[in-house]
Amino acid sequence: MLVVLKSLTKTAVEEYEELQKECLEDIKNDIASPIKYFMYRNRMDLPTLTSVVGIFSFRVKRHLKMKYFRKLNDKILQKYALGFNIEIEELKDFKI
Repeated sequence: MLVVLKSLTKTAVEEYEELQKECLEDIKNDIASPIKYFMYRNRMDLPTLTSVVGIFSFRVKRHLKMKYFRKLNDKILQKYALGFNIEIEELKDFKI
């Protein structure tokens, strides 16, 4: 039983790492926002992230897109920064 759980955990971790890599490509192509990257880095899914930041899921989905991310004010970005346990500057000045 323990071996099966370790295998499932390893598979989940590998999947999140792959999603992170894909997200970095999307950020380079100006599609995805840094919020999406940090969501995967912290091994969160959309329901978990919405719960952590206290923002409705339809709004969080928009914030995962670069064109909407650019319009976010510091108050909203601070909620994400707290949820990811990072500084707000890491979101605003995200470098690949």
